[in-house]
Amino acid sequence: MLTCFLFGAWGCALLPGSPQTAVEAALADARQLPATLAHDTRYLSLYHYPRGDLDQAWRVLAFHVNSLSREAKIVVPRRVTADLVAIRLSDYGWPASTFGKAGQHDPFFHRWSDGQLSHAPWLHAPSIAELSQRLNSFYPVLRADWFLVRTAQQQDRHGDGYYDFLGVRTVADFEALVGFDRKAAQRKKREVAAIVRRSGGSKTKPVTLHNRQIFQFDLIGGHWWETRDAATNTGPANALRQLDGDFRHEASEIYAHLPNDLFAYALSARGVALLQATAPDFIAHAQQELDGRVHVMVSCVKCHKEGLRPIDDWGRKVLRSPLGLQSPDLPTLRRLEQLYLSTDFDDLLEEGRSRFAKAVRRCNGWTPSENATAYAQFWDRYVVADRDLAACAAELGTTTARLQRALRQSAKRRGTIDAVLAGLLLDPVEGIEASQWEEVYPLAQTLLQEEDR
Repeated sequence: MLTCFLFGAWGCALLPGSPQTAVEAALADARQLPATLAHDTRYLSLYHYPRGDLDQAWRVLAFHVNSLSREAKIVVPRRVTADLVAIRLSDYGWPASTFGKAGQHDPFFHRWSDGQLSHAPWLHAPSIAELSQRLNSFYPVLRADWFLVRTAQQQDRHGDGYYDFLGVRTVADFEALVGFDRKAAQRKKREVAAIVRRSGGSKTKPVTLHNRQIFQFDLIGGHWWETRDAATNTGPANALRQLDGDFRHEASEIYAHLPNDLFAYALSARGVALLQATAPDFIAHAQQELDGRVHVMVSCVKCHKEGLRPIDDWGRKVLRSPLGLQSPDLPTLRRLEQLYLSTDFDDLLEEGRSRFAKAVRRCNGWTPSENATAYAQFWDRYVVADRDLAACAAELGTTTARLQRALRQSAKRRGTIDAVLAGLLLDPVEGIEASQWEEVYPLAQTLLQEEDR
C-alpha cells in the first residue's frame, strides 16, 4: 500500500492518493503477472477516497461489475492495495475493446488535446507507458467511481454503456443472454400475470403514470419479469378491463436473471427491436434521478430495494370468486385463469427475490436493501454532490492549500481565472458540478504543474 510521500523510482515525491500513486501501485502488481494474465487485467482506483469509506465502495463495485457479467460465476475484484483493485476482463465476458471505449472518455488518466488522446501529462510517462505495454492496453487504469457511473446507464454513452458491457443491443440479444424462449414458456404454461392499477410511489407521485400489467415467465435457471406499461388508463390501454392480448401497452421494463443469478435490466418499446436507454416520459418518472427519467440499470437498482418491488395485484383481488372470470370460449377462460388466478404472484416475487438476494450476498455480503442503499450513495457521491475544495484537492491528488495557491498564482500571471475553478477561491467555496469538474479537471492539473515550476 502506498503511503504518505512515497518516492517513485524517478525520485519525485508522490502525494498520498493521486492518479500517479494509482499507476505506480498498478505497475507494481502488473510486474508480478504472467503476460497472458496481464493482458486480461485492468485496474480500478479510488485513490481519492477516505480510507474509512473504501470497504463500502468496493462492495458496491463488486455488485456492479458482476451485474455487467455474461458469466455464471460471481467474481469479486482482487484487492491490490487499499484503494486499488484488479479485474480480469474474461471473468465478466467483457471484450477489451468495450473497456477501451470507456477509457476514451476518461478525464483522470487521459487527456484529449488537438483531437488526439494521450496519457495524462500529470502522470510519469515511463510508468504509464510500461503499465500500458504490460497490459497491452492504452487504458490500463481508470477511476472506479467514474467507471461505475459510465457503465450503469446507457443514455449518452458511446459503445461503453450498460447494454454495451452486457453485449446486447436488441430485445432478441437480451433474450439470448438470459436464455428466454417466450413461445416455449407459453407452451409449458410457465407464464403468469398480474394487474396493477397504480404502481409504486404515492397517489400524487406514482412511479408509473398509468395502470400496467406484469408478466412472469420461466427461464432456463431463473425468471423473466416484464411490465407492460400503457400511455393512458382507458380504452385498449385499460389494464383492468383488457386482459392478455387485448391490452395495448407502449413500453416494458424487464428484469431477468443473468447466468450468475443477479438481474439483467432492460427497457423496451412496443414494436421496436432496439433496447431503450430510458423509459418514455409519458410512462414513468424517477424522483431520485436528477433528470427525472427512469434509466436502465441505475434507476432499477436504486428503486427496487428488495430486488423486485411488492405489488398491489388488483386482478387477484377482484377476479376471484364471487365475481370470477367468465368467457364463452373455454380455452380463453382457461388461459385467463392460468395468467391471473392460478398462482400466488407474491410467491413468485419472493422466489425471484430469494435468487437475487443470494447472488448479491455472494458479491458483497449485503442484503438487496443494503446493497441498493449503498449503490445510491455511491452514485450520488459522484453524480449529485458538488465538489467542494477538499473533494477537488483529493481528486487532483494534492492539498487544499496547494490547490488554492496554484489558482491564485495562475490568476495573477494571466490576469484571469477559469469561471468554474474561480468558485474554489470564494469564502464560502462555490462547489463544482460533476460534468463541469470532469471538463475542467485537466486544466486544474495543468495549473498545479505550473505552480510546481
